[in-house]
Amino acid sequence: MKRIGVSLLIVVPVLAGCGSVQKEIAIPKSTIQEMVDAKFPYDKNVVVARFTLRSPEIYLAEPNIGMKLAYSANFLSKKISGTVDFNGQIVYKAEEGAFYLSDFDIVEIAVEQANFSDQAQLKDAIHEVVNNYLDGFPVYRLNPDDFKQNLSKLLLKDVRVHGDDVIVVLGV
Repeated sequence: MKRIGVSLLIVVPVLAGCGSVQKEIAIPKSTIQEMVDAKFPYDKNVVVARFTLRSPEIYLAEPNIGMKLAYSANFLSKKISGTVDFNGQIVYKAEEGAFYLSDFDIVEIAVEQANFSDQAQLKDAIHEVVNNYLDGFPVYRLNPDDFKQNLSKLLLKDVRVHGDDVIVVLGV
């Protein structure tokens, strides 16, 4: 452990003295998908319904990260099901070493049942369920036992979506 601390005391000032040094690390969509898959299915009661969210599918569309989910619900005494698609920004919380979906919007809601007339109420209810759930769990968490990822916590400068990866920019 002392060797790591001594190494950091030497490396960080040397890099800082060299001007701006940056390194990009790519987190593949598949890695994020695995972490999200572990959080589903999810069941939640809200005032007007009981929802089950399942089968998350992550997609990356610069500059956003998105998720498509299947849902089923007992909504206003009607059994309904379908899919919901939403996207938002990816943000990093340094104190937790984790990346979260933030400021997301529902892009599309599909209802499998014909003649469903409560679309606006359904959208509000799904948004509440998804917002409350996603606000509390990371889509990716740095491994505290991995030296490189621990170092990343200290040097992280930017996070962005590019192609099929989330790009983490490290710099001093």
